Amino acid sequence: MSLRVVPVVAIALCALASAGCDDATLHDYQPPLDGSHDLFVVAHEDDDLLFMNPDLSARLRAGHEVETVFLTAGDAGQDEALWLQREAGIKAAYAYMADVEDAWSESALQVAGKTVVRFQLEGAPRVRVVFLRLPDGNLDGSGFGHGSLLALWKGRIDKLPVLGMVAPTVTYSHAELVDVLIALMIDAAADQVHTLDSTGLYSRTISDGDHSDHVVSARLALEASLAYAAPHVLSMYRTYNLSQVAENLSEAQFDDKREAYQQYNAKTGCADVLDLQACLDRPDSYPHAYGEWMHRLVAIRAHTDFSAALEVSGDGCLVVARDGTGVRMGRCGAGPARRWTATHEGELRGPGDRCLSAREPLALEPCDGSRRQKWRVLDNGQIRGLGATCLDARRDLHGDAVVTRRDCARAPGQIWRERNPLETNRG
Repeated sequence: MSLRVVPVVAIALCALASAGCDDATLHDYQPPLDGSHDLFVVAHEDDDLLFMNPDLSARLRAGHEVETVFLTAGDAGQDEALWLQREAGIKAAYAYMADVEDAWSESALQVAGKTVVRFQLEGAPRVRVVFLRLPDGNLDGSGFGHGSLLALWKGRIDKLPVLGMVAPTVTYSHAELVDVLIALMIDAAADQVHTLDSTGLYSRTISDGDHSDHVVSARLALEASLAYAAPHVLSMYRTYNLSQVAENLSEAQFDDKREAYQQYNAKTGCADVLDLQACLDRPDSYPHAYGEWMHRLVAIRAHTDFSAALEVSGDGCLVVARDGTGVRMGRCGAGPARRWTATHEGELRGPGDRCLSAREPLALEPCDGSRRQKWRVLDNGQIRGLGATCLDARRDLHGDAVVTRRDCARAPGQIWRERNPLETNRG
């Protein structure tokens, strides 16, 4: 078997190709082990096992503090019996990966005005899982009668109820969900935040290549990451469309990932298939390509601490306007008006050590540490900001290149390249 992976560094040239990069650019996957305090945020019980391993298991075995937050119950419209089985399966899988007995202590954690259920692994107290038990939103966000994360994100509903209550008295608004995630990041002292893929690059619509809960949980985690003040690295993991890229895990990594999933599967079954091999051998058609996902991992990571011009294909570089406060697209070349510095705190600093601020229109302002001045520069070329939007350059009706924030999509104007400001202008 060939062992190959899409590189996680600067894949702007292939970011718009749904099948990933050419084979010549692929290499064996090695889980990074930077940091020591990891917070994982996912939608369903098993997203972490399918899409984040072996990164997750490597960090558990390296002795990291690891906490995983599951936003939904993963109930698929069924009753409490199913989602309690899924929670039991997650606990069994984590005990296996931490190489200790499957014994946990349960507590009710008060965080940001809400009470969440947290389990701590007794044989390795540094390992914790948190269940918010919000309703599964269904593939397309239509839900199963209780609302969905997508409906909450789009403002179609104001609150989403917690399942399993005698009455739906415990609810979450969009802002409350983000506040809880921020508080959990603070509580975990997270220097690494991991979530699912919200880039919009690998599927044309939410239900065409991904699950609505995956995308929205990742957007919420990104919003929390932008507001979380402590320096940290953000990683996003591709999900259902992972089967489009080449296999990149070794046989040993596959076997270990499979065994962790077996521990989970023994408690609940994979999509109602109780025999693991039968589950993995299902047809490769989306969305049941479990066997395909087992052989792959692709992470998109944010990076900081660089100083460069920011160029978008065909429309020049991001420059400061003559008034010193506005920003626009202009010719690439030398000069401080074209140099941007990405700080470890998540700022994009321009001339005068001022920060790019997500106002309408975008502006350069004195740095104040606010959310609107926090950005995540991803190694797929996207620059993400307030509201989980993307920095976007495109031509207006007059043919002028305009830079603004838009919903992330498969758009060339959202793929940026770091460029030496002294580099000779092309074209």
